[in-house]
Amino acid sequence: PDLSVETSIGDRFKPDLVQLAPDGTPQFWGESGQVSVRKLDSLLRRFPTTHFALAKWTQNLTPHAEIVADAVAARRRHAPLDLIAFPPESADRFFGEDGEVAIGFGDVERVRF
Repeated sequence: PDLSVETSIGDRFKPDLVQLAPDGTPQFWGESGQVSVRKLDSLLRRFPTTHFALAKWTQNLTPHAEIVADAVAARRRHAPLDLIAFPPESADRFFGEDGEVAIGFGDVERVRF
């Protein structure tokens, strides 16, 4: 994929990780850490065909999943939203000394909406 990190896309929000479609709209949007309900609602409303991934580090997904489920239910979506929790030892397990990242869905907790 052609992913960019912390790149402005001309929106009031800047994604932590993004891949743009040929027409310049976000095809994939990744967020790590805190995302307000207001921001999530705005993104879901304005980008119904964008695949979103919200990453949480060493956190229980249950309270986040309830908030995301409500936000997704309020919008007509044409792309998935993934809520992902990384385990505490992620840095040691998934990042090599050469910077290579090796990880799969079986290594994390994931809820797809």
